[in-house]
Amino acid sequence: MITTRPITIHDIESYHQVLGTVARERRYLCLLDAPPFEETRSYITKCIDEGYPFILAMDEDTVIG
Repeated sequence: MITTRPITIHDIESYHQVLGTVARERRYLCLLDAPPFEETRSYITKCIDEGYPFILAMDEDTVIG
């Protein structure tokens, strides 16, 4: 079952992997690959710290979007 929930710091690596996969499809994003991991981690950490909504799509315990 697909669910959604807010991202946590423990999800950053999985999110980064999914972002890279979608970017390399060259269909839905203007990116050709995910940004460097440190940039992604910094951005997500800032979103979490500042209370910005950042929602993940989950298939049980797996990040899918």
